[in-house]
Amino acid sequence: MKLAFIGLGAMGLPMAKQLIAAGHEVTGFDVNDRQLEHFTTAGGKAAKTALEAARDQSLLILMVVNAEQISDLLVTQSLADVLNKDAIVISCSTVSAKFAQAFEAQLETQGLHFIDAPVSGGVVGAQSGSLSIMASGKMAHFEAVKPVLETMGKNLYFLGEQCGKGSALKGVNQLLAGVQLATAAEAMGFAAQNGLDLEQVYDIICTSAGMSWMFKDRVPRMLEPEPVVASAVDIWPKDLGIVLETAKATSYPTPIAALVHQLFQMTSNSGWGKEDDSSIVKLYEKLSTSKVKKSGF
Repeated sequence: MKLAFIGLGAMGLPMAKQLIAAGHEVTGFDVNDRQLEHFTTAGGKAAKTALEAARDQSLLILMVVNAEQISDLLVTQSLADVLNKDAIVISCSTVSAKFAQAFEAQLETQGLHFIDAPVSGGVVGAQSGSLSIMASGKMAHFEAVKPVLETMGKNLYFLGEQCGKGSALKGVNQLLAGVQLATAAEAMGFAAQNGLDLEQVYDIICTSAGMSWMFKDRVPRMLEPEPVVASAVDIWPKDLGIVLETAKATSYPTPIAALVHQLFQMTSNSGWGKEDDSSIVKLYEKLSTSKVKKSGF
């Protein structure tokens, strides 16, 4: 297929590369010139602006930070006006179900269609094409873009024609993942405080009942002095904020998610917001007499 891809960050770039490798003609844009260079090296066609990337396209994939950026691109920057009639817009970003529903209705008034398709699996999943993709939207439009989604994700789920179901399920995932990441940091801080060999702790927990995907993935980064940023701390106040906002709308209590939201906000406010999200362990190091990271914090 011929398509546009906007948002070539830590997740978006490898996702776009998967599409290029599969033979799709991908025009991409990102505000980071270095990411655009990597994209071009992989065989993509770089656009100078988002508007240029979207012009005369029938498929647009967005992997941007939040709902505000989606609205800015499609409405403020007028990308909706330059896409082909009946074009399909796929959002792989983490947004609220309420936003996805409203945005689908807005695009339909302009003769465009929307597929809500958030992803999970991290940078490793994006690089290997093994992401989990939680899609919702009109069946006909989902079927039209299914080959593209299957290229980016090994685990593709269709949650129904009610747009926003994908984002609702992504909220469930982010609640679990955020809590598990915070408890992994707390556990490693606890282990350090008790004088345990932290690499041995990691090996044993990975074969024990306390293991989670987030523990297995993030603890090695907690042990590194300066891990590469695969997922920034600042993503979590946003994502867990969506969870709390959604829960509030239905009067559903989420006390653990609320606490973890505050822990990530504290980590960000401490100056670590742009660092890898494993840096939440620094909160516990700050309160402890022992350090987790090999070089301290």
